[in-house]
Amino acid sequence: MKSNVQNMESEMDRLTNNMSKITEQCATVNNALGPRREKIRQLNGVHNLLKKVCICFRRRCPLSHPHLKLTTPPAHPPP
Repeated sequence: MKSNVQNMESEMDRLTNNMSKITEQCATVNNALGPRREKIRQLNGVHNLLKKVCICFRRRCPLSHPHLKLTTPPAHPPP
């Protein structure tokens, strides 16, 4: 019985050490990706503004990337 308790304690210590290592690695990755994440947020905001401008002008968005193109239906359908 005593050996089971000691075994459990050693397993808990090992688990605690593994969790702390994982937390450190997680923080390292998070810090490394932080600037990229911020740049993506900024670019996404610009993209959303460009879509709104294109809708306001009711013409094709002059962006060349296919995912950024936004077309709106013509004001009057052709006869």
